[in-house]
Amino acid sequence: MILLDNKATTNNQSPVYDSVDELASEIKLSRVNTYKALKEGTIPSRRIGKRFIISRQAIQKWLETSGATQTAA
Repeated sequence: MILLDNKATTNNQSPVYDSVDELASEIKLSRVNTYKALKEGTIPSRRIGKRFIISRQAIQKWLETSGATQTAA
């Protein structure tokens, strides 16, 4: 059984992106650069065979933290 967090499904959206093209459009990257970042692990995803499973919640967190700088302790 898979439980879905209701916060991840706003406006009747699926908890995952339907395609890499949909993600690319949303984050304003080309399709080629989006695939490259997915393959390099820069963009968080899971891979099943040749298919990328991309969580909307993971992308939201990634976007919120990707520009953050770390300070030395």
